[in-house]
Amino acid sequence: AERIKALLAGYYGAGAGQAAATQQGAGGDAGPTRSEDSSANVARQSQAYTAGLATLDSPAFNAERHLAQVLKSYPLEKLMVEHRSMAKEIKNLESDMQQLVYENYNKFISATDTIRAMKSNVDGMGTDMEKLKSIVDNVADKSNAVSEKLQRRSESMEQLQRVQSLLKKLQAVFDLPKKMRAALDEDVLDTAVSFYAEAQPLLKKYGGRGTFRQIAVESDQVAKEISQVLKRRLTERKDSEEQCVLLLRKLGEPDDTLMDKYLQGRSQRIKRILTDASLVVDAMAAAAAGRGLPPGVMRQIESPSSWGFSSEEGGRQQAAPPLRTFIKVIDEKFLNAMKETVVNVLRFFLQDEDAASKRKPLAALAKEVFGTYFGIIRRALADAAVASAYRAAGIKDASEDSEFKVDAAPVEEEWGAEAIAQALSTLSADLGVLSGQLPEMQLKERAAETVSGAVRHHLAVCFGAAQERVVMAVQALKAQLDSPAGSNSPGLLRRAYSYTSDVLQRTLGALMQGLRAYEGQQRLLAPWRDEFMDAVQGHLQQYFLLLLTWFVDLTRIKYDGTHLVQEALKTSGLAVAGAAAAAGAQQAPTTTTTTTTAADFGVTSEGLGISIRNPRAASTAAKADPHAAEPPKSGLVLLLAKLCTFMEQSSVPWVMETLAASATLAHAGSGGRAGDLPPAFVPGEVARCLHTASTSLLAAYVELHGRQLSLMVRRSLAATNWLNHKEPRGPRPMCDLMAERLSRAEAEVVQLVEDTGRGRADERKVRDKGGSTYDAGLALETGNVERNLAKIFREKVKVFGTVQFTQANILAAIIGVGLKSLVECVRLQTLGRAGLQQLQLDCHYLRPTLRRYTGVTAAQVVDSLLDEVVNAGVERSVDPSLLEPPVLDRILSSMDNA
Repeated sequence: AERIKALLAGYYGAGAGQAAATQQGAGGDAGPTRSEDSSANVARQSQAYTAGLATLDSPAFNAERHLAQVLKSYPLEKLMVEHRSMAKEIKNLESDMQQLVYENYNKFISATDTIRAMKSNVDGMGTDMEKLKSIVDNVADKSNAVSEKLQRRSESMEQLQRVQSLLKKLQAVFDLPKKMRAALDEDVLDTAVSFYAEAQPLLKKYGGRGTFRQIAVESDQVAKEISQVLKRRLTERKDSEEQCVLLLRKLGEPDDTLMDKYLQGRSQRIKRILTDASLVVDAMAAAAAGRGLPPGVMRQIESPSSWGFSSEEGGRQQAAPPLRTFIKVIDEKFLNAMKETVVNVLRFFLQDEDAASKRKPLAALAKEVFGTYFGIIRRALADAAVASAYRAAGIKDASEDSEFKVDAAPVEEEWGAEAIAQALSTLSADLGVLSGQLPEMQLKERAAETVSGAVRHHLAVCFGAAQERVVMAVQALKAQLDSPAGSNSPGLLRRAYSYTSDVLQRTLGALMQGLRAYEGQQRLLAPWRDEFMDAVQGHLQQYFLLLLTWFVDLTRIKYDGTHLVQEALKTSGLAVAGAAAAAGAQQAPTTTTTTTTAADFGVTSEGLGISIRNPRAASTAAKADPHAAEPPKSGLVLLLAKLCTFMEQSSVPWVMETLAASATLAHAGSGGRAGDLPPAFVPGEVARCLHTASTSLLAAYVELHGRQLSLMVRRSLAATNWLNHKEPRGPRPMCDLMAERLSRAEAEVVQLVEDTGRGRADERKVRDKGGSTYDAGLALETGNVERNLAKIFREKVKVFGTVQFTQANILAAIIGVGLKSLVECVRLQTLGRAGLQQLQLDCHYLRPTLRRYTGVTAAQVVDSLLDEVVNAGVERSVDPSLLEPPVLDRILSSMDNA
């Protein structure tokens, strides 16, 4: 079969290709050139001949030309071979042709037979078709007859069917109250509502007629009961809100009333969450204060375990959740409830064009509950800030301050910054998710305000706690100095200074380290980074200024009606009152339960019962004390002056180094403050104020001891009859009392002030060296003019001025006040000869004694004042006769031998 198919294809389909080949062969059989050899010519002719053979069957084949070409090109042997090959091919082609003709003939015969049979079959079908047509016509006639008969009956059946349907509807309407009641009893409310909704068109049309009236009344009554059940379920159950809304709509409830009812139920549920949150905050505050959980609070909170309460060791008592857990839980409960409420209101009630005007109830609910929510958050953050600052500053252990042991001053580095920063970060992220659905609430802006207020409040509380710890240490010293036993304790001032300075530096260092937790919250502080930097530096400045102000107010230093430190602060643009007001968030010390509110935070922490005092307020309370009229203890004044010097020389430089080392705080004020405002922390101004306070306190210390000496001098001179005095036999007791008073001052000074080479020679050794510089001849001149001229040309000695913080200068200043008072008192007396000599003997006795306290550095001041005392006595004496120095030494020697 394949061979036959190939032969047919070759016979019928090779014409075009052979013609093309013939044309190609005709164009390419040009004779060879003369330059080619005979072998190449023969080869080309053979190839041309072979190509010519392939085109024998082509219509364009020229036999004569082909024969001539073959005879010309082929040799005889080749022609014979070609003849035999061609004869063989002719035989094969004839055989193939006969085979093809035979096969096609058989097919033609078979086709002819088939056509003849089909023709005979078609000729017999005409009669059958005519019979079929007649049968179909008969069927059609009978069908038309049947249809005509059934037409009248079908109309009657349709009418009966309509009546039957109406009767079914009427029966359903008659049974409507019973079906609705049964569905209500079985709590299948959707079925009852469906019955009622299907019957509504009929009841509206015929509800006022006959029997339908009673049915309408009964069904409406059941519908009202179903509506009440649905409304109650809408407010109480969370899982069927959507179904309740849809069923109430089918019952004909208007959307406005339905939305109000839905919001009312949601409001109750959300307020319950906020009530539990408020109780949890109270429990957290009580736990932070160490009082334990309030009684009954666990029964008032719904599901305490969901709020993070955990059992303490033993399982008998619940532990309050930490701040971050509380923020996370309240956001999950409250914000998810608000989000669900907003989504449902928008989906059920606010899908039309008037949705914007219908948002007022939703906005009112959001405003109310978010106000309560932010209040609870602020209170929780404020309580956490106060509790952490209270704990970190070691205020609870401040009762040990009376021991003044440096190791007994616990200070922690965890000031709550990390916990508060994490809680604020969670709060900010959660509120940002809901802000898009409640744009009118401006949740992102309010979250930013809460973050800023919480951080500012925490800073104020922490610095207030640090100040409080220092204040408590100073007050502990004040209490010991006020007690009879404590004032005589050896080394008390030295131990108190070491302890207080250590508390001051360690507390400030731990606070700055604790606040570094905020530096890791870059995203949280990004919107107000400059303000945060300024706040930290501002509190640092207030820290020093408030402490020094409290120091000065505690000692009640005033000169000529002018407060020196306040004047110094005013000149620097940093008034003390303004610094105290800016500190904020600190409490008055007179109440047990006080507020810890920053002015920009607006929160109270009544639940903690922790008192972190404002030093300014503490000084105000001290002034209100009934014992405020009593002068402060001199040792306390000297210690405060030393603390001011310590802060000036150590604390302020340390703060500068710390700020410079911090990448966050180093460039504060670059963007957060206006260009015309000074930096938040000005080390030079703070150091100047501390130096002024130290100088003022040191001057007050000198004045306290000087007043005692002055009072002693006045009383002694007033009790002596200088005009009729007996011959001197020794120094008066007033000289020993002055030495005793100076010994008390020396005992205080040596504990707090470094020794700078002040001499401590024995009195007798100093006296034996003949330290008197008094010129008796000058004193005995008869004319006052000569004595005054001698004073003018004598070297001027400065008695009063700024007191240096050295032992010699402090004691010399105290002695100068006493001796100057002695000079003034002597100028008010009238002395006889014996009285003048007694005064001369007193001065001669005091000279080496006072030199021992002042040393070589201030000896010239003592000598000058003692000479001035004697000169004043000479001027006021009726008989100015003085004793020779050997006589004075002999009198004192005889007194020592006795």
